[in-house]
Amino acid sequence: MAHRRQGLGAALLAETEGLIRAAGYRRVVVGAGEDYLTPGVPTSKRYYPAENEALYPGLTEEASRFFEKRGYTHSWDCNCFDMRLTLADWNPPAWRNGMALDGAVYRWAEPEDRAAACACVEDAWPEFTRYYKSESLYGGDPARRVMIAEVGGLVAGALMVSLEAEGPGLGSVGCTAVRPAFRGRHIAVNLVRLSTAHLKASSMRDAFLGYTYSGLDHMYGYAGYKICAYYMMAEKRFEA
Repeated sequence: MAHRRQGLGAALLAETEGLIRAAGYRRVVVGAGEDYLTPGVPTSKRYYPAENEALYPGLTEEASRFFEKRGYTHSWDCNCFDMRLTLADWNPPAWRNGMALDGAVYRWAEPEDRAAACACVEDAWPEFTRYYKSESLYGGDPARRVMIAEVGGLVAGALMVSLEAEGPGLGSVGCTAVRPAFRGRHIAVNLVRLSTAHLKASSMRDAFLGYTYSGLDHMYGYAGYKICAYYMMAEKRFEA
């Protein structure tokens, strides 16, 4: 804190931009791509309309303003954000492995379900498939699992669940995927609600959902999650 507002951050950024430009690149990004040091610039700024919001106390636009003043813009055509749910006062739905709900059966995926789960995700959202390929998610580690929804024996939806991967007392859900042919049947919402019920039953204090985007604030919000932080997906293009 004592060294802020002395131009150190601006000087470091300028030097970094110079190195990137000298290497022949035409743009610099903060938090977008396969590898990154940060998921984006944390901010309270909402770039597009949103719902189900309860931001962290003390979160401001200071960091995003820093980059905006230096020529950076938010590069996504939607919001990027994290969501959180405090479980103490949340009323969970009934949950048991293999239960039927709204025409689908919800259960934990076993090793023999790995190929079917990956095929579902590949059909629904191919960018997530690589995450579902890990064998450790299928019956080996109770702290990291895949929940699937089956309709007529076909895996129609999948979701990843973890305990304390993000921190003590913090459970998380994510990479929710539903085959296009089965959308509109509440499968995604049911996956989120049932997996979150598992988090509460596992004595997690909070449930967390990281790095998602506009539109999903409605779906996850229906299950009780609230946006806790936005990210500026900062980008700056250099003049030729």
